[in-house]
Amino acid sequence: MKREGVERYGRNDLMGKLVDIELGAIAKPLSEQIPEAVMDRRDVAMFQKDSDAISRLYIRGLIPESQARSAKMKLMKKMQKAIK
Repeated sequence: MKREGVERYGRNDLMGKLVDIELGAIAKPLSEQIPEAVMDRRDVAMFQKDSDAISRLYIRGLIPESQARSAKMKLMKKMQKAIK
């Protein structure tokens, strides 16, 4: 089920379990989506700030949807590299 304002950007194999990561203005915080054993909490906090910044720029009309989507895809790739 897709929620308004939330986009799934990837299925990640986190400790043998596939997990959908949602990014967006009303998505659950990454700290709730990503188990502690999988990623350092400092990395999760930084990725949350990045995601929030992308959402803010899009909501304020400073970047178009295509750039927001591209930025979120790049963020997702960086998150995948940070998995322990």
